[in-house]
Amino acid sequence: MADANKKSTNFLRQFRDLKTREFKQITAAQFMDVWNHYDDDGNGYIEGKELDGFLVELVTSINNEDVGPEKLYGN
Repeated sequence: MADANKKSTNFLRQFRDLKTREFKQITAAQFMDVWNHYDDDGNGYIEGKELDGFLVELVTSINNEDVGPEKLYGN
């Protein structure tokens, strides 16, 4: 997640229902958009730091206040 814009917004939040916080059904094209968003090096895999970034955004896409920074960043 080298891009500054990626860090300032939670990409996954757009795929959640605002009321229920559940993930909406997505199309195959939307899934590929998500995959490509986190596959920073474009090698077809989400690994290492890419996976860390995905998991942080997955958890915080529900509600950023639900998870403190000590859980997110290992402080």
